[in-house]
Amino acid sequence: MNQRVEAVDAIRGFALFGILLVNMTLIQFGFFTSEKPTYLFGDLDKGANWFIQFFGTHNFISLFSFLFGLSIILLQKSIIAKGKKFFPTYIRRIIILLLLGYIHGTFVWEGDILFAYGIIGIFLMMFINRKPKTLLIWAIILLALITLMSYQTDPSTNIDDFAPYTEKEHKVHQTGSYMDHVNFRLTENPFDYMGIDGAFGLFFISVFAIIFMCPLFLFGMYVGKKGWLFEVNKHIHAVKKIWFATGLFSFTIKILAMFVKHPLLIMLQDGLTPVTMTFFYGSTIILLFHYKKATRLLTYMANIGKMSVSNYLAQSIIATTIFYAYGFGLYGKIGYFFGILLTIGIYTIQLFVSTYWLQKYRMGPVEYVWRLGTYLEKPRFKRDLDKAS
Repeated sequence: MNQRVEAVDAIRGFALFGILLVNMTLIQFGFFTSEKPTYLFGDLDKGANWFIQFFGTHNFISLFSFLFGLSIILLQKSIIAKGKKFFPTYIRRIIILLLLGYIHGTFVWEGDILFAYGIIGIFLMMFINRKPKTLLIWAIILLALITLMSYQTDPSTNIDDFAPYTEKEHKVHQTGSYMDHVNFRLTENPFDYMGIDGAFGLFFISVFAIIFMCPLFLFGMYVGKKGWLFEVNKHIHAVKKIWFATGLFSFTIKILAMFVKHPLLIMLQDGLTPVTMTFFYGSTIILLFHYKKATRLLTYMANIGKMSVSNYLAQSIIATTIFYAYGFGLYGKIGYFFGILLTIGIYTIQLFVSTYWLQKYRMGPVEYVWRLGTYLEKPRFKRDLDKAS
């Protein structure tokens, strides 16, 4: 077992659990209901929502973004080692990612992140050949900018701006056919109701997304350039220090922000803790690899991570089918607590399905298509099981 690769895949697999945890809430209640949550089961749901907000919201998408940045550098090293040109291959990879994101966002769920990753992937081309120090400096600059942007004298959000969109959203999810959902995604834009529309709106949203998400990508690229994950055992004491420091900072800020609604604490919580929680979660998985009792679970999680795009898309298909009217129609009916249980159930199934799949195949089905389009050559898909016997 290559522990370095397994650790990265396990972190990616863990990130997919957190992404499903958060997305489950968005799919079953809508995008702009977090400010005015509905607790179907009273304190049980209230506690469950607190758990999701405290441990999940913004943290796992940040972790996934960090891993995407890391994967860019690992891909570059792999392609160069084969004596091939990197950028033509990278551009094809990004184009396919954009196509996957558009298909997912239009025909499955409007909360897609793949298209945004593709846009940011284009922007990151100017950083790929930069020195590690340059990547770190830009990551810190953008992180500081995001943190300052998070400072609000009035921390409340005017959720009423999105009321017309939310009303249409609820209606289509509760009563609409599949094609009604597709049409809704093609014609409705929540930012239109804030006056952010047209070409300017698209440009504004794109720039904001790049600024907001780029620090984690750049941190991931920085770690990839430094090569620390290739020799984790040499840096295990540093990993322990990172785990302790980021955990202490994150939980201290988050707990204080719960009780003291000060703008400075809100700024640190919204701007910095997604980054520190990324390093806390990542270092936790790395440290767990040194405990034999956790090896089996981490191996299963790594299998999910190896099929991350396939599993991410599968999560959306399963959840939307469960909640939307064209499926089982449970939109807004199971609440936060049972949403967590459903998340655990779906993820557990994915643990076993991914492990079984990878016993027969070398990669996930979507990864196969992605790799085929990236390298323009047919990759080996099935495992040679007969040779092992």
